Amino acid sequence: MSIKIVLYVYLLFVTLDNYNLILAQTNVFTNVNIIPMDSAHILTDHFVMVTDGKIAYIGKEKPARIPKKAHYIDARGKYLIPGLIDSYAHIHEKNLGLFLANGITTVRNAPGSAFQHALKKLTDSQELIGPRIYSVGPALTGSITAYHTQGALANAEEVRFAVRETKRMGYDAVFSYVTISPEVYKEMLDEAQKCGLPVQGHVPYMVPYKDYIEGNQSSFDNLVGLMNLQSGATYPEERLAQFADDYRRTGKYVIPTLTIHKARASARKIDSLKNQSSMKYVLPRQKEYWRLNSQQYTYSGAPDIVKTFYQNGVQLLLGSDGGFHFVVHGFSYLDEAQNFAELGISNYDILSAGTVHAARYLGWDKKIGTIEVGKEADLVLLNRNPLEDIRALADHSGVMIRGSWYSREQLDEMLRTLEKEIHEMPATNRMEFFPKPPRSFEPYAQYEIYYKSVRCGDEKIYISQDGKQQSKILSYNSIDPLCQRNTITEWTFQNDNIQDTKVKRTSIEGTTEVSMRPNKGYTSVTGQHPIFGTINFTDSTDVHRITGGPNTSINLDVDVVGNYYVLFKHLKPLDIGQTDSVISKKIELNPEEWGRQSIIGNSWYKVTRVIANDTVANHKKYEITQPGFNGSPDFNFKSVITVNEDGVIDHITFNDNVIIKKVKWSAIK
Repeated sequence: MSIKIVLYVYLLFVTLDNYNLILAQTNVFTNVNIIPMDSAHILTDHFVMVTDGKIAYIGKEKPARIPKKAHYIDARGKYLIPGLIDSYAHIHEKNLGLFLANGITTVRNAPGSAFQHALKKLTDSQELIGPRIYSVGPALTGSITAYHTQGALANAEEVRFAVRETKRMGYDAVFSYVTISPEVYKEMLDEAQKCGLPVQGHVPYMVPYKDYIEGNQSSFDNLVGLMNLQSGATYPEERLAQFADDYRRTGKYVIPTLTIHKARASARKIDSLKNQSSMKYVLPRQKEYWRLNSQQYTYSGAPDIVKTFYQNGVQLLLGSDGGFHFVVHGFSYLDEAQNFAELGISNYDILSAGTVHAARYLGWDKKIGTIEVGKEADLVLLNRNPLEDIRALADHSGVMIRGSWYSREQLDEMLRTLEKEIHEMPATNRMEFFPKPPRSFEPYAQYEIYYKSVRCGDEKIYISQDGKQQSKILSYNSIDPLCQRNTITEWTFQNDNIQDTKVKRTSIEGTTEVSMRPNKGYTSVTGQHPIFGTINFTDSTDVHRITGGPNTSINLDVDVVGNYYVLFKHLKPLDIGQTDSVISKKIELNPEEWGRQSIIGNSWYKVTRVIANDTVANHKKYEITQPGFNGSPDFNFKSVITVNEDGVIDHITFNDNVIIKKVKWSAIK
């Protein structure tokens, strides 16, 4: 069985047998009250028939022709609404069921990356059960970036290329990040228009107000740029009213994501956030990451902005920011609906913000957002009338996605299965999907990888020496979800000089293979990536001493351990207090940069030997500084590495969060 198929099986919440059975049937809702969302009226005691994934019939009378094997859904006294749309969330391979379980049949993932874009392809092809995914491209920034993974875009040529790449890779929209500069912003808008891509994202705080309000950016997310997130300070009431009038006049959508502002305003109450009942569906590493990286916001300014915008006719959309710190996917969307209600927004307008208006914003209003014959059958069957109480959204009998019906019982079983998988993670031996190493390789060292106290991966190192001045290092690295990755990196040396570095990575995207060979004056890079496509280019060879493999996974920025073995192989002997710098060219595979920068990057290691304070004799200790993906000095990372008397890495601490421990070879099968 291929590792890609294994990943699919690992991700599914419902057996494929049940899934195919439901998909093959015609579904008929009987005696249902329909809230079609073309207006606030209700169609009482109707029949709705779904065939081939689309709404085929709506009427007071029973359809004249119903297939004999049709599946009937008794909906007497219940309310049928269009499937809900979360206009701002962050997806990964283990959270798709949480959306469906909460009635959300479409998710806008923003900003995105290659592994999330792969989830769209898998759900579109129905290889993976989940909501429809509107896939926004990676964030386009200026020369200033908020994260080391973001590719800096300093000029017109770079941003235009990034927009074209967004189009080429099949994303649905361009995402403008808050730090984008005025010059780059104009070029982005122009190129996106040429490519036929909508522009969405943050309020660009460095761009003049007139330029972005009159430009063709269609939405503004998170209230970023409209308020000080730390103090809660916002603009005077009259200025907000002017903003609202301009947003309404120019047809801008606003996705306030009040839930994230509330959650981060409660960051000081971290224990209560950790103990939310929905946290049992959050991956252990993600939960620990949230705990360590939570920042405190002030909620006070956010409601005033949203209330002013609503009262002045700005089109608001429901977006949860699910996946950000302590905002649990799916459940947080229902919280957002309640946040709207607390501001005096009518229940019908809240429903519109999560259905018909959201579909129009995505450009998908011809297929979803209302209940009409011919539209896609994405539906939620509620037990109560949401026009009377918006909390009825949390009380449903089942959800239909692409014409497939999932009862409340089935959805609850999905949740129980997910909870069990998370509790037992990892469900399988991390190393069982790697091939057996060639016979020339001998086991050398193996490691357990932790994010603080959460074990989240393993790595094995093998060594090969053929006796003819050629040697090899082989690394098998496996990281748990989110963004599960199995990475094989192999270095070939001739007289200790690197001849070739090869990476084979298997993940939800598929299989990526890249080879990097240094030559005199240039480095040849070839391979294939399931999202980026064919890789074939040369890069200037700086005076680098080593070539390296990739970092491990998202939110786990440490190198594969094999990189450090290559580093120490080329490090000059150091006494305590001495420093050496080693320039490296790495196969980065960073999905948030563009073109060749997303595949390889120039890097360096500044290595200082320090006093080893452990009690083991002959151990050496080093502090290593290295840059992040985009090379900005603002994101330098620090590792502390202990090496034993045989030159074997014993322990790595990376940025005080990631801990890598050497264990006995027999400890990991």
